[in-house]
Amino acid sequence: MSDFAFGLLLLLLCGVTWWLTRNRDARPIALWMRGWLFMFAAAAILFLGANASWRDPAVHMLGPFFPALLLAGTLAYAERPTPIWLIPLAFAVGAVRAGLELFGGQVQQLEPGIALIFEPGCVLAAAFVAFRVDRQAAGPPSQHLLAPAFLVLAIIETANALWGMRGADLTMPHLVAWAVMGPLAIVLQVAVSRDRALVEQRRAAQALGESEERFRALTDNAFDLVAEMDPEGGFTYVNPRYEEWLGRPGAALIGTRGLDLVHPEDRERALTWFRAEGTSARDTLLTLRARHRDGSWR
Repeated sequence: MSDFAFGLLLLLLCGVTWWLTRNRDARPIALWMRGWLFMFAAAAILFLGANASWRDPAVHMLGPFFPALLLAGTLAYAERPTPIWLIPLAFAVGAVRAGLELFGGQVQQLEPGIALIFEPGCVLAAAFVAFRVDRQAAGPPSQHLLAPAFLVLAIIETANALWGMRGADLTMPHLVAWAVMGPLAIVLQVAVSRDRALVEQRRAAQALGESEERFRALTDNAFDLVAEMDPEGGFTYVNPRYEEWLGRPGAALIGTRGLDLVHPEDRERALTWFRAEGTSARDTLLTLRARHRDGSWR
């Protein structure tokens, strides 16, 4: 039964690795939370599978995914692409560590050394990337705490690996460190993602407002008729030239159909123009101007 369970976990991780490699979600919070799911799964196996022979190999296979996804989420936060080899490398490291655990003997001593290189290394890389982002771009206050939080996680990962090199299980101080730092890091990551989204939303709203101001400045001073219409053909905006041409306040045109302003003899042609593709807008505009000059619009 233990061999079947371990084989099932191996197949599951192969599928997850393939899925994570193909579906490269660029949202930092999604990548970070997936990393914590791997951490929680490893913790659950560690405590619930105390009597299972496959407990330690399974934990070793799950462990590398947490730092790899932590680094991937931080790269996404820095708007950098995640290396396509990062998640497969985490799977390979986990498989090697599990294999060393299963073989036992002298080679088993290599397992903590691999963990010491890969897991704290990924978290330290995430801390470095977060530090660079904090230095290069002004951000919310929560952004300043991201790099120190990752640094603390790297220290905890290093302590776990060094303790594993002594052949000892995790002690109560290790568990307390994870129990305290884990929730704090999760809350911080959620806050950073929320604050970044709010900043981007404000920037988008500001850019939209500036774009609308430029549009209004251009259209209000244009010598031609400029308008915006809804899908039903009703005016939603007209520039001041409409009032000069039609002799009616521009506000009175809002909500009315543009086709109602066209001379009855030209309505069918104008309707055909609106429906057809490739018709010259300039020819239709000249026709409407001609109608205006002979007074047939009023």
